[in-house]
Amino acid sequence: MNTLQKSLLALASASLLSVSAHAAAPATQGYLGLKGGLVMLDDDSTVDIDDAAALGVYGGYNFNPNVAIEAEYVASEDADISAYGIKGEYNVEFFGMYGVYRHYFPNSPVYGKGKLGFVRAKTEASVMGFKESDTDTEIAGGLGLGFAATPNIDIEGEFSLMGGDADGQMLSIGAAYKF
Repeated sequence: MNTLQKSLLALASASLLSVSAHAAAPATQGYLGLKGGLVMLDDDSTVDIDDAAALGVYGGYNFNPNVAIEAEYVASEDADISAYGIKGEYNVEFFGMYGVYRHYFPNSPVYGKGKLGFVRAKTEASVMGFKESDTDTEIAGGLGLGFAATPNIDIEGEFSLMGGDADGQMLSIGAAYKF
């Protein structure tokens, strides 16, 4: 093997190593994102509650590639509510804090996400000129799938549940920037 071939082999090997090092995600990093979706409050047989479109922001810190802490704030638009033929509107906003676990599938940019924590939900309703507001703190959790579009951008779809008096769900899609 001559000197030129040895040099090319060394250069090719170094190039491959640098590409894999560049693609590796840092062990710890923060992230910020935006999400949108539907808030679906549970209704009973006497109350009809429409789903409400919602927008939110979220952010967190990855302690390692799998474990993170995450906070989110979501607010919905006004949506219709009716009971016994009387119509009104409601909206909801909530702030949540979660512990997050991500499982990265081997040789794939796809990962599963699970989160568990607490949410403080404020629901406001307006019926025939009367306004009512209720705030509750309850346990909440969610499951989702994510896609690492680039080393710094993730896209996530998620289904979240809120328990107790803030009983409801949220189906959302979001994008986060890791820094």
